[in-house]
Amino acid sequence: PGGEFVVLNPGGAGRFAVYSVNHPALRMRAWAVGPGDWAAWHAYRQRIWQDAKAQPPGRRVLDTTVQTEGEEDELVETRLDLSPALEGGLGQIVLVVEPLKPKKNDRHQAVRTWVQATHIGLDAFADGHRLLAWATALADGSPLEDIEVSLEPGKTVRTDSTGLARLALAETPAPLVVARARRGRDLAILPSDSSWWHERSGWVRHERDDTLRF
Repeated sequence: PGGEFVVLNPGGAGRFAVYSVNHPALRMRAWAVGPGDWAAWHAYRQRIWQDAKAQPPGRRVLDTTVQTEGEEDELVETRLDLSPALEGGLGQIVLVVEPLKPKKNDRHQAVRTWVQATHIGLDAFADGHRLLAWATALADGSPLEDIEVSLEPGKTVRTDSTGLARLALAETPAPLVVARARRGRDLAILPSDSSWWHERSGWVRHERDDTLRF
């Protein structure tokens, strides 16, 4: 659920739901990552289709077995507790969940996703010259002032009282907008595209050309 990039519900106690049928147990592993691992995350997702032994980027922080509940041949929801992989309920992790005893053709059944646990809600709107970032509290939607926002790599600016920050676009694509709280360790990222099919995409400056219409 949620695809390849998921932001946890800040009121959900660090839990992530997966769904399975006829798997009595699941293996759950997690790697702590950061914005600098985004390119390696794309590379891992490409390699895993050919190499079952490929490893995600980051530092492994969780490797455990989870028992599922439910009847045979029924879809079972299992809420995974990710709090042991997070520091104070916050962090960025790569999560891999797969059958404990996979069969020959089960390799591609695994759930592989980048999970973000943060209190910062981050949105972005861009034209050809600049990007408008908007930081709000995930819990209630209120604007967050004095959040440090940057296009990675690039200059850092701070949000104003309405939660807005304006960033100039460069001619080199920036795949991520990164927002950091000035106090504490809360951090949020927003990718321009989460799919590994577009690993070289990003927010980039481009000029508008004149167009003839008649």
